[in-house]
Amino acid sequence: MPLLEATIDDDDDDDDDDEFERVRMHDLIRDMAFRITGGRYRHMVKDEKGLYGPPYNDWSEDHERISFMNNWMSELPNRPPVCPRLTTLLLQDNFISLIPDSFFDNMPCLKVLNLSYNIIQRLPESISNLENLHALILSDCQKLEYVPSMEKLKALKVFILTRSLIKEAPKGIEQLVNLRKLDLSDNRRLETFPSTKLRGLPKLHWLLLGLTRVKVSTEDLTCLSQLKVVRVQFHNVQELTMYMTSQQFHGLEQYRLRVGETIHGLEYRLRVGETIEKYMYSTKFVAINVESEHFQSGVEQLVLPEDTEEFVLRGSRDLISLSSIPSLKNVTGLRKCEVGGCNRLESIFSSSSFSEDGQISLSSVSGLTLFDLPSCRVLFDGISPAHNISFNLTQLIISNCHSMKYILPAQLLQNLPNLERLEVKSCESVEEIIVEEEEMNGSHHQDDSNTITFPRLKKLNLFSLPTLKSIYTGTMVCETEFTILVDACPMLRRLPLSLHMDNEQASAPPSHRILGDDEWWESLEWDDPRTKTTLQPFFWNELQFALIAKIDVLDIVFVGTVVSSCSIALTL
Repeated sequence: MPLLEATIDDDDDDDDDDEFERVRMHDLIRDMAFRITGGRYRHMVKDEKGLYGPPYNDWSEDHERISFMNNWMSELPNRPPVCPRLTTLLLQDNFISLIPDSFFDNMPCLKVLNLSYNIIQRLPESISNLENLHALILSDCQKLEYVPSMEKLKALKVFILTRSLIKEAPKGIEQLVNLRKLDLSDNRRLETFPSTKLRGLPKLHWLLLGLTRVKVSTEDLTCLSQLKVVRVQFHNVQELTMYMTSQQFHGLEQYRLRVGETIHGLEYRLRVGETIEKYMYSTKFVAINVESEHFQSGVEQLVLPEDTEEFVLRGSRDLISLSSIPSLKNVTGLRKCEVGGCNRLESIFSSSSFSEDGQISLSSVSGLTLFDLPSCRVLFDGISPAHNISFNLTQLIISNCHSMKYILPAQLLQNLPNLERLEVKSCESVEEIIVEEEEMNGSHHQDDSNTITFPRLKKLNLFSLPTLKSIYTGTMVCETEFTILVDACPMLRRLPLSLHMDNEQASAPPSHRILGDDEWWESLEWDDPRTKTTLQPFFWNELQFALIAKIDVLDIVFVGTVVSSCSIALTL
């Protein structure tokens, strides 16, 4: 076992950060260090000891640091301990529901207090007198309703209070003139944080108000000249644009900026099938949910920062094409783009997508998700990018786009050399996934001699496509490990997979997998009778795959769609 083990506090919501890193010391080294400190213990550490209450008799006036993390304590003693030298008290990860009001009366030197992950309903009044406190950490206190006045805590530099039941900012918070970090994230009932209080915090570097009901103005933020990390919600698109074009904004290191309600289901759905590390917490994020009439204006005039990494748009009623937002051309760092609920949107790219130098907006995007777009017909409307334009797209997910008849023109594939995952679900009119130009122009001639190649495609997932007749009329060659998943596509009768021929002996690439139900597999039609026999070992029905992969068959809930039988999408 290592003597020193680095650990990081992880949380699963989008307002976390990795600022707090701690090192866990082996008990042997800790005891040795304690014995060196003048022949007496100045620290008491009883983490993960199964304690149901603090060992009150062991408390000493000489103690400087006390830690009871990860125990079973539910209450703290009524008689306040006398700890005049105590600077650090760590009580997180317990079941503490009650702290006597006088508990902190005899801790005048306390600098760090951590009560995170407890079930406290109210903080004791004695916290208000901890005038030397530098850090008050109350992460994930889900039952906390009351915080006493903070007026006297002028030395406080870090205040974290997340996932609680508070409805307004604590009284006296505007007096925290030395506060560097304020994190009130994920307090879903928090509605009020008056501008006068926010502007009273001149030394703020971190302002985290994500997943609350608090809305800020540009004027509020520009008064805080030292801001480096901001996660807030604005009143409207105009306020957001005003802030993103302000001089102060360009000094930020991280930002997550929103207009409108948080799109919880969307954020979850995007991460299905991907690693948390890859898709969690873009450091430069802009989300606009304009479903409400109040927010509708200003979307086309939105000025996105050039370094935006993730852009989410939902609910616009005016956009015809995503390229109608001119500033998208200049966003060279964009990696993820999600568009949904825009009822009039007909295409993603149009002729206005191209800039003067021939480049196209969104070419840097690696993950593109389109959902709930009832009028969307095509990705490219009447244009084809030049051969020398290469998109960075690795993942394309399309769902509930009922006007689409096909997904990708075959000639566009040369512009998508990095495509790894293609997923189409619940699109009522889709008849083909990849289509030749002649078919796009209305020709009924189908040439099954054509071949297309995907150098990196690993996953093709097709869910609930009632009119899908063809993936591709020709042959599809996938040069990497490849999995195709088909569910609820009753009219799909042909797989365009290529076989290797060696002395008239057919063989499938050993890295291919075909997933679907037995009835669908038996209904497939084959150009060559040897094909089914050759591919049979690579076909797995859902039960077989679940057993082999050692996973449970679970439901996956997407935005507006339930795919009840396709839990394997989690690993595809």
